[in-house]
Amino acid sequence: MEAVKKLQEALSLNYYNSFLISLESYDEIDFEIDFVPVKYKDVNYIERNIFTIRKEGKKITNNIKPLYQNAIGEIYLKLSNLTNNEDKLSYLSNTIQFFNIPMYQLKKDYFIDNKESRFYSEIDEGKEVVSFEEIINKFLKLTSNHKTYGESLNGKFNYDGWDFLYFNLRSKVLGFLPLSLFIICNSFIKVLQNNIDKIAADNNENSNNLSDLNWNGSTSQLGFLLGTLASLDYLNAPLKKDGEINNKQFARELNKVFNTNYNVDSLARYISISTDKAEETKRRFENKGFNIPHIKEVSS
Repeated sequence: MEAVKKLQEALSLNYYNSFLISLESYDEIDFEIDFVPVKYKDVNYIERNIFTIRKEGKKITNNIKPLYQNAIGEIYLKLSNLTNNEDKLSYLSNTIQFFNIPMYQLKKDYFIDNKESRFYSEIDEGKEVVSFEEIINKFLKLTSNHKTYGESLNGKFNYDGWDFLYFNLRSKVLGFLPLSLFIICNSFIKVLQNNIDKIAADNNENSNNLSDLNWNGSTSQLGFLLGTLASLDYLNAPLKKDGEINNKQFARELNKVFNTNYNVDSLARYISISTDKAEETKRRFENKGFNIPHIKEVSS
């Protein structure tokens, strides 16, 4: 899950930190373009200009695109290597839970005026620290009273037309990245969920096509008899990579063929006729003269 892990980690990072310059880092500040003082988590910073933020935001999303594609490829490779739908569903569900961790925060992040967003900061005007929402509300109140842009708002701070346009543009540019990250994460989860839905549909189709054969014997008898037939090549049982019978998968298939409520693990233990669990059942059958020759012995 290396590619999946890398994508999840990339979607979990707090990228807003990279848009801030510490006041102590004088050599990093270009006061001609980096001029917005902000307070972030009770610490004063200079926020990089919106052109740099836009450029860096696009760079970040471009860097995540190959991570997304690699993770999708890894998902389908993993699914192709799993032999049964239960394992596939478990893998997909666990992966969704893994991505729900960053998704929970990303849902909050793209509302950058919400204090729970990691992109939330307050504009520091020196006299007062305000959020963008406060600026908008006071600006709208000002214009509704037919006052001029440059007029003082409650005597505390002034905003002219350019200020308003800048704050509006800043909101759009700053909100681009968290919204993009949310869309990427949501898209990835949808791919996983679509696969779950497809497998569930296949399971329903298979269940509708099941035989009405009822097995009247016990778990041990079903496991022993069908396990014996498989070992003597009368039927093809699912195999492991080493060529041995995959008892658990075989038990799942038998539960589809016959109407039983047998526990898969329990049935799988009886399918392996050489185990101690199946020995007692084998002895009972042999005491009654039970014997099935190998298929080659009765084939012409």
